[in-house]
Amino acid sequence: MAALVATAAVHAQEVAPGATLYGRFDAGISYTSSLRSAAGTGVGGAWRTQSGNWGASWLGVQGKEELGGGAAISFVLEQGLDLTRGTGNAGGDVLFGRKAYLDYRTREFGTLRLGRDLSLGNYQWDMDPMMQELYSSTALMRWRNSLVINNAIGYQSPVLGGFDVYLQHSPGESQQGYNRGMPGQPGRTDSLQLTYTGPMLELRSQYSQLRDTDGRYTNLFTSSREVFAGVAYKFDARATLQAGYNHLSAPQTPAGLARRADHFWFGGKVHASGRLLLSSALYRMTVGEGAGDATHDGAGHATLLAAGAMYSFSPRTFWYLSMAHVRNGEGAQFGVGARNPGSNNNNPDNPPAGHVQSGVYTGINTTF
Repeated sequence: MAALVATAAVHAQEVAPGATLYGRFDAGISYTSSLRSAAGTGVGGAWRTQSGNWGASWLGVQGKEELGGGAAISFVLEQGLDLTRGTGNAGGDVLFGRKAYLDYRTREFGTLRLGRDLSLGNYQWDMDPMMQELYSSTALMRWRNSLVINNAIGYQSPVLGGFDVYLQHSPGESQQGYNRGMPGQPGRTDSLQLTYTGPMLELRSQYSQLRDTDGRYTNLFTSSREVFAGVAYKFDARATLQAGYNHLSAPQTPAGLARRADHFWFGGKVHASGRLLLSSALYRMTVGEGAGDATHDGAGHATLLAAGAMYSFSPRTFWYLSMAHVRNGEGAQFGVGARNPGSNNNNPDNPPAGHVQSGVYTGINTTF
């Protein structure tokens, strides 16, 4: 599957010496049950056309110059797209909402990266049987593990004995303090990742700190500390078993609100044939003791079961079908897809507290 989703690089088109245009486009239809009404009182379902259910759509330009001796300079400029509206869908008014960075890579010392980039939490995708699509580990984590980081400074070491280290840091750039952010922007962020990759076994651990504008940890899903551990084991060329665990803590959350949460999953994927891939996973989120409010989740738990199928028409194009069902305990209101935390935080697709929700979507994904 890594080869499949990376085919953009293979089929991309050179637009100028040293620059390549590439893209991925995803569009389909979906149905979601148990959606709240505008007043938050009624419950109903909705059919929709959507872009990016299996994975984000994007258009990008990349380039590379070899400097000799194993050193190279490269760049990536990438904007997310919403095919249903013909608009960008990542970063608001930012020109390149997904990625805009410059790499300096050497064979001996690794890679230095500067610019806007995906957070290291996005690398949890290859420990997730549903590959961080809409119905996946991102749902009960409310996007906490799939953010985009401004002002990122990243370093990835060379691979030694199957191990590599990835560091990522972003200063808040505020004159009010190093941990603080500019108005309306997150504060300082820090991440550390250690990965082992072997012929059949892959292990990954991460630690990340995401601060709010004031440089504090005040919300489990928007400004918190995260510890992650994941494993993927390939039994053979056809079957892979995967599991992951996230621990979230927000010690400076206002008194009386929940300050910790634990999330785990397990599942796997099987190549039923050369063209058909089947996957399934069970996810469980438990929010610790404490109340919730408009922008914070309170104590409760939710269990999400997801399953999917992908059929490859070619190395560039595949059809997909995914289904999910989430059951919330009393007080919890997690949906089958990732939404904002809390009871009234621009998240009408969350079901009412304690309700179940089901969803299904199908579509086509193609790259060039």
